[in-house]
Amino acid sequence: MIPGGFGQATLVGPNPKRDWSAVGETGAGLSRVAFIERWDGATWTSQRPPTPTGFLANNGNSLSGVACPLSSLCVAVGGTLLGGADGSEAGLQGIWRGSRWATQPRPGLVAVGVSCFASTCLAVGGTGAGGAGVGSHKATAERLEGNRWTTLAPARASQFTVLSAVSCYAVSHCFAVGFGRVALIERYS
Repeated sequence: MIPGGFGQATLVGPNPKRDWSAVGETGAGLSRVAFIERWDGATWTSQRPPTPTGFLANNGNSLSGVACPLSSLCVAVGGTLLGGADGSEAGLQGIWRGSRWATQPRPGLVAVGVSCFASTCLAVGGTGAGGAGVGSHKATAERLEGNRWTTLAPARASQFTVLSAVSCYAVSHCFAVGFGRVALIERYS
Protein backbone atom coordinates (compact mmCIF):
# COMPACT_ATOMS: atom_id res chain seq x y z
CA MET A 1 0.00 0.00 0.00
CA ILE A 2 1.08 3.58 -0.52
CA PRO A 3 2.42 5.13 2.72
CA GLY A 4 1.06 8.46 3.90
CA GLY A 5 -2.32 8.10 2.26
CA PHE A 6 -5.79 7.51 3.63
CA GLY A 7 -8.84 5.73 2.39
CA GLN A 8 -10.90 2.63 2.95
CA ALA A 9 -10.60 -1.13 2.47
CA THR A 10 -13.42 -3.58 1.82
CA LEU A 11 -13.86 -7.31 1.38
CA VAL A 12 -14.30 -8.20 -2.31
CA GLY A 13 -15.08 -11.91 -2.20
CA PRO A 14 -16.11 -14.67 0.17
CA ASN A 15 -12.62 -15.33 1.55
CA PRO A 16 -11.58 -12.85 4.29
CA LYS A 17 -7.94 -14.03 4.09
CA ARG A 18 -7.74 -12.73 0.51
CA ASP A 19 -10.03 -10.80 -1.83
CA TRP A 20 -9.66 -7.27 -0.41
CA SER A 21 -9.73 -3.99 -2.29
CA ALA A 22 -8.44 -0.67 -0.90
CA VAL A 23 -8.75 2.89 -2.20
CA GLY A 24 -7.36 6.20 -1.02
CA GLU A 25 -5.08 9.08 -1.84
CA THR A 26 -1.61 10.28 -1.12
CA GLY A 27 -0.23 13.79 -1.54
CA ALA A 28 -2.12 17.08 -1.39
CA GLY A 29 -3.81 19.56 -3.71
CA LEU A 30 -3.19 19.05 -7.43
CA SER A 31 -0.37 16.64 -6.55
CA ARG A 32 -2.71 14.26 -4.71
CA VAL A 33 -2.96 10.88 -6.39
CA ALA A 34 -5.75 8.33 -6.06
CA PHE A 35 -4.80 4.69 -5.60
CA ILE A 36 -6.57 1.35 -5.80
CA GLU A 37 -4.94 -1.84 -4.61
CA ARG A 38 -6.12 -5.44 -4.47
CA TRP A 39 -5.04 -8.08 -1.91
CA ASP A 40 -4.80 -11.68 -3.12
CA GLY A 41 -3.86 -13.26 0.20
CA ALA A 42 -0.12 -12.67 -0.17
CA THR A 43 0.55 -9.27 -1.78
CA TRP A 44 -1.09 -5.97 -2.62
CA THR A 45 -1.27 -5.26 -6.36
CA SER A 46 -1.84 -1.76 -7.75
CA GLN A 47 -4.72 -1.27 -10.15
CA ARG A 48 -5.13 1.70 -12.45
CA PRO A 49 -7.65 4.08 -10.86
CA PRO A 50 -10.37 5.73 -12.93
CA THR A 51 -9.38 9.07 -14.51
CA PRO A 52 -11.99 11.53 -15.77
CA THR A 53 -11.88 12.41 -19.47
CA GLY A 54 -9.98 15.64 -20.07
CA PHE A 55 -7.97 15.49 -16.83
CA LEU A 56 -4.22 14.94 -16.51
CA ALA A 57 -3.62 11.32 -15.60
CA ASN A 58 -4.38 10.92 -11.93
CA ASN A 59 -3.34 14.37 -10.63
CA GLY A 60 -5.77 16.02 -8.22
CA ASN A 61 -7.87 12.87 -7.82
CA SER A 62 -8.83 11.19 -4.56
CA LEU A 63 -10.85 8.12 -3.67
CA SER A 64 -12.35 7.93 -0.19
CA GLY A 65 -14.76 5.00 -0.28
CA VAL A 66 -15.16 1.60 -1.88
CA ALA A 67 -17.84 -1.09 -1.76
CA CYS A 68 -17.73 -4.51 -3.44
CA PRO A 69 -21.07 -6.31 -3.13
CA LEU A 70 -20.04 -8.97 -5.67
CA SER A 71 -16.64 -10.33 -6.72
CA SER A 72 -17.37 -8.90 -10.19
CA LEU A 73 -18.65 -5.48 -9.00
CA CYS A 74 -16.88 -2.75 -7.00
CA VAL A 75 -17.77 0.94 -6.77
CA ALA A 76 -15.16 3.51 -5.68
CA VAL A 77 -16.09 7.14 -4.93
CA GLY A 78 -14.21 10.38 -4.43
CA GLY A 79 -13.46 13.63 -6.20
CA THR A 80 -11.15 15.41 -8.58
CA LEU A 81 -9.90 18.99 -8.13
CA LEU A 82 -11.02 21.39 -10.84
CA GLY A 83 -7.97 23.62 -10.35
CA GLY A 84 -9.80 26.77 -9.29
CA ALA A 85 -8.77 29.04 -6.44
CA ASP A 86 -11.82 28.00 -4.40
CA GLY A 87 -10.77 24.33 -4.24
CA SER A 88 -13.86 23.16 -6.14
CA GLU A 89 -14.14 19.48 -6.93
CA ALA A 90 -16.14 17.35 -9.31
CA GLY A 91 -17.31 13.91 -8.31
CA LEU A 92 -15.31 10.88 -9.36
CA GLN A 93 -16.90 7.44 -9.35
CA GLY A 94 -15.25 4.32 -10.66
CA ILE A 95 -16.88 0.98 -11.37
CA TRP A 96 -15.12 -2.41 -11.54
CA ARG A 97 -17.00 -4.99 -13.55
CA GLY A 98 -14.50 -7.84 -13.29
CA SER A 99 -11.65 -6.69 -15.55
CA ARG A 100 -10.82 -2.98 -15.13
CA TRP A 101 -11.91 0.27 -13.48
CA ALA A 102 -14.12 2.50 -15.65
CA THR A 103 -14.77 6.17 -14.87
CA GLN A 104 -18.25 7.41 -14.19
CA PRO A 105 -17.95 11.18 -13.77
CA ARG A 106 -20.54 12.76 -11.50
CA PRO A 107 -20.17 16.53 -11.77
CA GLY A 108 -22.41 17.34 -8.81
CA LEU A 109 -21.68 14.86 -6.04
CA VAL A 110 -18.30 14.66 -4.35
CA ALA A 111 -18.89 11.38 -2.53
CA VAL A 112 -16.97 10.32 0.55
CA GLY A 113 -18.80 7.09 1.35
CA VAL A 114 -20.51 4.25 -0.49
CA SER A 115 -22.38 1.10 0.48
CA CYS A 116 -23.96 -1.60 -1.68
CA PHE A 117 -26.43 -4.41 -1.32
CA ALA A 118 -26.52 -6.87 -4.22
CA SER A 119 -25.94 -4.68 -7.30
CA THR A 120 -27.54 -1.49 -5.93
CA CYS A 121 -25.25 1.10 -4.34
CA LEU A 122 -25.75 4.36 -2.44
CA ALA A 123 -23.00 7.03 -2.51
CA VAL A 124 -23.10 9.95 -0.06
CA GLY A 125 -21.25 13.23 0.23
CA GLY A 126 -21.98 16.81 -0.73
CA THR A 127 -22.50 19.13 -3.66
CA GLY A 128 -21.21 22.66 -4.05
CA ALA A 129 -17.93 24.58 -3.97
CA GLY A 130 -15.00 24.41 -1.64
CA GLY A 131 -14.02 20.73 -1.46
CA ALA A 132 -15.57 17.94 0.60
CA GLY A 133 -16.67 19.06 4.05
CA VAL A 134 -15.80 22.72 3.44
CA GLY A 135 -17.36 25.76 1.81
CA SER A 136 -20.98 25.77 0.72
CA HIS A 137 -21.63 22.02 0.46
CA LYS A 138 -25.10 20.59 0.79
CA ALA A 139 -25.54 16.94 1.81
CA THR A 140 -26.49 14.72 -1.13
CA ALA A 141 -26.88 11.04 -1.93
CA GLU A 142 -26.99 9.15 -5.22
CA ARG A 143 -28.21 5.62 -5.92
CA LEU A 144 -26.60 3.42 -8.57
CA GLU A 145 -28.82 0.81 -10.20
CA GLY A 146 -27.23 -0.89 -13.20
CA ASN A 147 -25.34 1.93 -14.95
CA ARG A 148 -27.70 4.73 -13.91
CA TRP A 149 -27.13 7.17 -11.03
CA THR A 150 -30.18 8.89 -9.48
CA THR A 151 -29.86 11.86 -7.11
CA LEU A 152 -31.71 11.57 -3.80
CA ALA A 153 -32.19 14.67 -1.66
CA PRO A 154 -31.78 14.17 2.10
CA ALA A 155 -34.81 15.35 4.05
CA ARG A 156 -32.84 17.53 6.48
CA ALA A 157 -30.00 18.73 4.26
CA SER A 158 -29.08 22.38 4.39
CA GLN A 159 -26.11 24.45 3.28
CA PHE A 160 -22.83 23.56 5.05
CA THR A 161 -23.75 19.87 5.54
CA VAL A 162 -22.10 16.71 4.22
CA LEU A 163 -23.09 13.07 4.51
CA SER A 164 -19.91 11.19 5.44
CA ALA A 165 -20.82 7.50 5.83
CA VAL A 166 -23.52 5.08 4.71
CA SER A 167 -24.51 1.49 5.37
CA CYS A 168 -27.09 -0.58 3.47
CA TYR A 169 -28.47 -3.82 4.87
CA ALA A 170 -30.99 -4.32 2.04
CA VAL A 171 -31.65 -2.72 -1.35
CA SER A 172 -34.27 -0.41 0.16
CA HIS A 173 -32.78 0.07 3.65
CA CYS A 174 -29.79 2.40 3.92
CA PHE A 175 -28.78 4.77 6.70
CA ALA A 176 -26.38 7.68 6.21
CA VAL A 177 -24.77 9.97 8.76
CA GLY A 178 -23.12 13.32 8.35
CA PHE A 179 -22.21 16.64 9.87
CA GLY A 180 -22.46 20.39 9.44
CA ARG A 181 -24.42 22.92 11.44
CA VAL A 182 -26.51 19.99 12.64
CA ALA A 183 -25.83 16.27 12.98
CA LEU A 184 -27.48 14.35 10.16
CA ILE A 185 -28.95 10.86 10.19
CA GLU A 186 -30.85 10.00 7.03
CA ARG A 187 -32.76 6.87 5.97
CA TYR A 188 -33.09 5.88 2.33
CA SER A 189 -35.65 3.32 1.22
